[in-house]
Formats: sequence, C-alpha cells, structure tokens
Amino acid sequence: MDTDTIYKEIGRMAYAVAKSNGVIKETEVENVYNFIDEELKTTGTDSVLCVGSEFTRLRRMNASAREAYAMFANFMETHGNTIHNRIKFACVRLAIRIADSDESLDETEVALINKLIKKLEIA
Repeated sequence: MDTDTIYKEIGRMAYAVAKSNGVIKETEVENVYNFIDEELKTTGTDSVLCVGSEFTRLRRMNASAREAYAMFANFMETHGNTIHNRIKFACVRLAIRIADSDESLDETEVALINKLIKKLEIA
C-alpha cells in the first residue's frame, strides 16, 4: 500500500475530529497544517501533503464527521494490521492536537478520540 493512501486516510480522521463538535475552527485547521509541516520534516515524504488535501476536500464538501470517520474506520479494518505503530501514534497525537486547539476538549471530541484509539488497537 502506498503512503499517499495512508495519509489521505489520516486527513479523513483529522477532518472527523475537527468536525465532531459541528464546527471547524481556524485553530484546528492550523494544527492540521502544523502537523503536516512537522511530519514532512520527520518522514521526508511529500505523501504527508495528502492529509491536507483530503481535509480540505472534505471541508469543501461539508462532509459530516460521521461519514469521514466511517471511511477512515473502514480503511483501518481492512489495512490496520499493515500500518506501522509510528503512524498510528501520529494519528492519536494529531487528533488530540486538533481537539485541544481551543484548549478545551469537549465530550464529542473525547469520545471520538477514545473510539480512534480502540480502532487503531494501540490502547
């Protein structure tokens, strides 16, 4: 499986977390793009840009958090055992960063992060 696909799915997960409470805040968007900058430095791959492009695509479509997360969850059910733990932990770090963008986690974000951790099988 190519890394573009993996990072596209991370973009879906990021969108689901940002949209989970109904509104995507600019600080959440900034945190997604800060994550991309940091990951580009550590992975050295342009595939990370797929996170931002998928996030933006879903935002333009005004997709629901539920459908974005469902796409990510379906991907993980099929391919989760082939995804390196480093990437799984990066997903959780990104989700927490997005949810904590306004320095307060609401219960829908916490619930989605807990669901994510179970789906990634890292808890």
